[in-house]
Amino acid sequence: MSKIYLEILDKPRKSTLNKLGKFSSLGYLAGGTALALQISHRVSLDFDFFIRKPASRTLVKKCREVFGEEIQLVRETADQLTILTPSNIKIDFVYYWYPLINSLIKSPPVNLASVVDIAADKAETIGRRATWRDYVDIFFLLKWKLFTLNNLISNALRKFKGEFNELLFLEQLVYFEDLEMTNITFLKEEYSEAEVKQYLGKKVKQLLKEQKF
Repeated sequence: MSKIYLEILDKPRKSTLNKLGKFSSLGYLAGGTALALQISHRVSLDFDFFIRKPASRTLVKKCREVFGEEIQLVRETADQLTILTPSNIKIDFVYYWYPLINSLIKSPPVNLASVVDIAADKAETIGRRATWRDYVDIFFLLKWKLFTLNNLISNALRKFKGEFNELLFLEQLVYFEDLEMTNITFLKEEYSEAEVKQYLGKKVKQLLKEQKF
């Protein structure tokens, strides 16, 4: 089993993770927290839980049973249920129908999406509604040589097929104008905003030169 870095979570979030175990039959943990649990690159505060069926009132009821009646409903659609726990921790239950590239990482109390799948998801997100955290995550995936840009693109194409636009991904990876910058708490290595942007720009420039887009 891959090493899981539970120490990236504070006490309230460890408790939240344990409670998410009650939903393990419905899906798995993905997103930035699942990535941080596997590579320990930054602190992650929220939880993205991918569910295999559309969100329903039954899911809302279960959330109240597990996290308490005091939860706040932030968003409630068939595609996504977002709640704030009494500890003010945000959880997104996202209806996610795309197939996995790799098997789930078996890790009590909840299974995790593999780094390969999370990386592909991040690449797809960059072309849509990315946050600064998504850029930082991709930065570390490249910086620590877990993937190349070509790897990210090929995995995203495999997972999302025609829905993924590689040129848009590369353009967005170096476009920061409309991005809201948020503070990142780094764990092993710390980088400035400028260093992250410069590195991503260099990698995109290299790939464009090699591939002659």
